[in-house]
Amino acid sequence: MVDEYEQSFPENPEATVTLNTSTATVTYAQEPSQINVICSGATCQLESYSDELTIEVSGSDQFDAEFTSEGLIISGSGKSFLVPTSIASETTVHIMIDGTTTFFSDQEHKISIVSGKYDIQVKGDVTIDTQFVYDVKKLVEEVNNGNGMSLVANKTAVDAETRIKDYQKLLAEENYSYLRVASYGDISLGYSSATHGDKNLMGDFFALKRDDGSGGNFLLGDLSNVSNINNPGQGQFSQLFLLGSITTWQFENPLDNNGEDLLNSLALVAAGDPNALGSGSSDGSGGTLALLGIQSW
Repeated sequence: MVDEYEQSFPENPEATVTLNTSTATVTYAQEPSQINVICSGATCQLESYSDELTIEVSGSDQFDAEFTSEGLIISGSGKSFLVPTSIASETTVHIMIDGTTTFFSDQEHKISIVSGKYDIQVKGDVTIDTQFVYDVKKLVEEVNNGNGMSLVANKTAVDAETRIKDYQKLLAEENYSYLRVASYGDISLGYSSATHGDKNLMGDFFALKRDDGSGGNFLLGDLSNVSNINNPGQGQFSQLFLLGSITTWQFENPLDNNGEDLLNSLALVAAGDPNALGSGSSDGSGGTLALLGIQSW
């Protein structure tokens, strides 16, 4: 899987967007370029893009990334770069971020609605402090219902298996978005009372080792702070629901290395399609093992 991933990501950047303390700029590997980025002051915006090319984002040690109604906004050093939904809806946009990156959302229940196709490689650690949901109305409603009655996130493993199968079908029929995030480092899940410790992730995720052998861990975060872990019987335990796949060397909790106790109930294990990049679905069909639901750790 790692070899397949590395072969599928176009490594050589065609355009480099630099976000630093003075201004935001863009440089091209060759002129004329098949990518067009317009920069003005503190912001840059992708204006046109050609298939199978990579945009590099540099100029900071720490970046923030947010999916908004406009598209994907990557920020660093007080500057920002926008990849509009209109472009990402037409073709998969490949982005390489040179620094530790936090994906976040200020929306209710920390929902990030992913509209478009994004292939993101991070040269550093990744923190996911949001919930990634493809832009399909029924999926967004279930994750963001606000009443603790989500048919995916607050039911038993048996119920979850049934609902996930329904959502696989929904994704295959109605979804035109796709997300792939790879970290050369660790991927950490952030938790908060706003989501009651639940995480819904749609997409394919890779935690890859660096050249020095470090990284490659999928970290489950500080679950000891989640209320229903501390008070058994006070509602459903924290859950991770994944519609897609995770490729990692190790699952780990930084405070408790006994990962088997944390991953004690699988809702569904099915096959994912390694050739689905940009097709608009992570629907669990194909020939590669993909983890599609973890319930009640």
